[in-house]
Amino acid sequence: MISKTLSGFMCLAALSLAGCKDATQVTFDISTNLPCAQVNGVSVTVGTDSATDKSIPVLVTHECTDNGSTALIGSYVVTPQTSKSTTAFLKVALAVGNGIDVESDCTDAKAYKGCIVARRFTTFVTSKNVTIPVQLLDVCKGVGCDATTSCNDTGTCAP
Repeated sequence: MISKTLSGFMCLAALSLAGCKDATQVTFDISTNLPCAQVNGVSVTVGTDSATDKSIPVLVTHECTDNGSTALIGSYVVTPQTSKSTTAFLKVALAVGNGIDVESDCTDAKAYKGCIVARRFTTFVTSKNVTIPVQLLDVCKGVGCDATTSCNDTGTCAP
């Protein structure tokens, strides 16, 4: 009798675990090809439209870990607040060198002089955790791009 009850409980537990869905979220893995000694701060701005240039950063950090030819800044996870089919827009700015402040200098008004900017946008997929790499490349220093493009590994703006 105990073994039937235990086996019934285990079947119920297995069925309830099988019914669990993954979280609806996007993880942005942020890195740079600059050594951390040249990184003077990173800001992350997120929105549901392309107006991230006019928005206040949701995160400013000075965290950076050298890892060979790549420096790791960290990961930022975004989840939808309302509709699971919302599009998320992300702007990441990195201040290069002393004397450049990521919050006051890495702006559209200052033409991103001394800064590296990367942009991404994606639509959430219900019950999916999507990871998107965001590389802040030295070749992109001072290249601002518009709200729907980002600087690529050739130093030009592309969708």
